[in-house]
Amino acid sequence: MKHKLLTLAASIFLGSAAFGQTYNFYFGNIHSQTSYSDGNQDSVTSGMTTPLQGFAYARASQHIDFYGISDHNHASAGQKGASYYHKGIADADSANQDGSFVAMYGFEYGVITGGGHVIVYGTDKLWGWDTGDDVFNGEFDYAGVFTKVNALPVGFAYLCHPEPGDYNGLVSTAPYSVSADSAVVGSCSRSGPAFSTNNTYSTPSSGSYIPQWQNGLAKGYHLGIGLDHDTHNSVFGRQSAGRLVVLAPALTRANIYTAFKKRHFYSSDDWNAQATFTINTQIMGSVFQNPGNPVIHVSVMDPDSEAVDSIQVFYGVPGSGSQSTVLQTNYHSTSFDLTPAMPDGSTFYYYAVITQADGDVIWTSPIWYTRNDFPLDPPVAGISNPGSLLCTETPINLADSSAHVPTTWAWSFPGAVTASSSVKNPTVTYATAGTYTISLTATNANGTSATSRIVTVLASPAIPLINQNGNMLSTAMASSYQWYFMGYALQGAVSQTYNATQSGNLSVCVTNPVGCSACSAVLSFTAGIAEEDPTEGSLLIFPNPNDGNFSIRYTLVQNQNLTVSILDLSGRLVYETKATGMTGQNLLNVSNTSLAKGVYLIQFASKEGMGTRKLVVN
Repeated sequence: MKHKLLTLAASIFLGSAAFGQTYNFYFGNIHSQTSYSDGNQDSVTSGMTTPLQGFAYARASQHIDFYGISDHNHASAGQKGASYYHKGIADADSANQDGSFVAMYGFEYGVITGGGHVIVYGTDKLWGWDTGDDVFNGEFDYAGVFTKVNALPVGFAYLCHPEPGDYNGLVSTAPYSVSADSAVVGSCSRSGPAFSTNNTYSTPSSGSYIPQWQNGLAKGYHLGIGLDHDTHNSVFGRQSAGRLVVLAPALTRANIYTAFKKRHFYSSDDWNAQATFTINTQIMGSVFQNPGNPVIHVSVMDPDSEAVDSIQVFYGVPGSGSQSTVLQTNYHSTSFDLTPAMPDGSTFYYYAVITQADGDVIWTSPIWYTRNDFPLDPPVAGISNPGSLLCTETPINLADSSAHVPTTWAWSFPGAVTASSSVKNPTVTYATAGTYTISLTATNANGTSATSRIVTVLASPAIPLINQNGNMLSTAMASSYQWYFMGYALQGAVSQTYNATQSGNLSVCVTNPVGCSACSAVLSFTAGIAEEDPTEGSLLIFPNPNDGNFSIRYTLVQNQNLTVSILDLSGRLVYETKATGMTGQNLLNVSNTSLAKGVYLIQFASKEGMGTRKLVVN
């Protein structure tokens, strides 16, 4: 059977309230693409191009209970734009059938080179830096992504095939981030085979991203562990038998999203192995404290009766920077129980690695356990200062500063875009200026406490528009300005106008007299030189700079021939071509990628005269 019930002892302790809870194992994948970006690459033979077709195929695959399609968020990876993202959301809603199959649609954010891919689920808007995206976020602004995820009622982020420097060094060189820890629920153990066309479940994922996951745990991040297919052909769920397995009380989209938010999931090379990992009956992904040493239980049940070679339990200290180590190993048994000693007041994280006799490996998400032998006092609720300048349409990061270790949080923000949250450090956004009350109720095992804070939110300026006149860009008058190229702030570009010199995506953020800011949509800009020419017509070179491939648009007042010569700065001729012109506007395409990088003079000659321009080859 695809679904096996897991009953954890007589009761499950979630947070601090004890009550019985039954969990089911649900198998699936959340990393795949369709033709709405760079997937369905075999569409000529498969006939599949849409997420709806992908969901239908996945649903018919073996041991697939839920399936997520995460098309890339940007045009250079094939994303067709916000309208197609909205179609994907609609396809997921159409394919989803709570109780039998859960369909999810999100996007894979970022670029590989100098960036890193992160999956985002839980929003019906496309975030990115391309013209026409629903929400602007800079190409390498992962902090912005995590802030926006934290503002979603049920959204989460998940790291794809992470390399050490990805996400601006999130799990390597960058300092620990509370915002990232709240937004990112996990990472993958394996990914792929991304471009497999196999549909017999027989091409296993290769490679390992475990070191990056372990680095994140050592830095203090609360990361679960999953397994990704990264599907780019029409084999949804069938190229590999590996699965991401979720523990949830019922197969509904709401329950699956909640399970991801709480890290109740694990990575399995086996498509139906059911792994149980608990501490004091709390399931994997839990963060809690209890008196005494942790009581750890690990077990696995495989409906195919596959033998177990070993069960290893690892432990580490969150935030220590030191890698986890093996606590104990048990061989040739399907279950393992141990109660390791740990000092009172200390916090460790634990996880299990189960290796089956056929070599398949299961990695469980960790449990973070704090030993506290003394009864907790009731919490004293506290809200840290949200900042002195609060603006509309700008996410406000809130932080719990309650005393005596609360375990659950109930935030209320009447009048905000999202009126409540249950995370420790939420993000809130207001659409309208005014005075508002932010309330927090903090709870632990011994009581509840509430507090509130009044905040004043000032109006942000209207979203600025960019006006273009050749290479000169301008926007409406404001108190201050900052222009951006490819998501990066341009040094010194702080005027109402900006003379653009290179092709790419440009945007501008403006600030009003009260200090609030707003940012424009992205302008896809092509650089060129437009000026009057001695040939009595106008001339445009684009793009400029370029790689040796460029176009010349020229207008002539009478039939004549045009000679185009490229000279290096010493005056040596390196390229020449001739074009027969017609009266009116003409286009000449030049292709000479053998030109070395540098600055050249490009000379135009006709019977009416001669002109010279500068050409830059990158």
